[in-house]
Amino acid sequence: MFEQGYLRLFRVGGVPVRAHWSVPLGLLLLSRLRFAPGVWLGFVIVILLHELGHALLVRRAGLPVLGVDLSGLGGLCRFAGPASPWQAGVIAWGGVLAQAPLAAGAFVAWRAGLVGPSSTFAADLLDTLIYVNLWIAGFNLLPVPGLDGATAWPLLGMWWRRRRAPRPSTRPTARAEGRAAERGVVVPLDPYRAKRRAERESDPPDLPDDVRREMERILKDAAADARRKKDN
Repeated sequence: MFEQGYLRLFRVGGVPVRAHWSVPLGLLLLSRLRFAPGVWLGFVIVILLHELGHALLVRRAGLPVLGVDLSGLGGLCRFAGPASPWQAGVIAWGGVLAQAPLAAGAFVAWRAGLVGPSSTFAADLLDTLIYVNLWIAGFNLLPVPGLDGATAWPLLGMWWRRRRAPRPSTRPTARAEGRAAERGVVVPLDPYRAKRRAERESDPPDLPDDVRREMERILKDAAADARRKKDN
């Protein structure tokens, strides 16, 4: 929606972060037009963490991250390159998964007495990091086009279909064995039988008795002729 009016703030892990001029207006609307720096800081932290969660999984998918933009309506992680449906689903979950530890950590710290609403700023900050954080996560997971939920929830169906898909068998079929034999490749499904077969193939073939006797007679005659020629 916003294409101009951005100010580059800083970089996080090499990712440039920009803020749109509408950010102060969005923060005022969020705090109901009252001076609430705790709400403003907490909201910026939640949105920035959400978009950096997307950016981290974009990089894990091998795609370049162009930048993270903050505006009065929220945030946007810009990246280049085509993403497969599986990659898009994983990236869509990145924002909510990055928010969840922040909400859980703030809630545990509050319940354990490590932090507390000692001032209006601290109370607003704590409320934003927990309750507003969870509200933003739930809203983003709605299966509505334009929100993360429209791409994130189909990932569960793809994961289930992959899990239920039959795995290819590693045992060669009879047809594969036939093709291997035609190429001169032995598939030793049973090593002992394969060894015995090789030993049998290495033994000389058995000859009929009459052929064997004739060959012995020829060899004896040849040896006798050789001795006579040597004596002469």
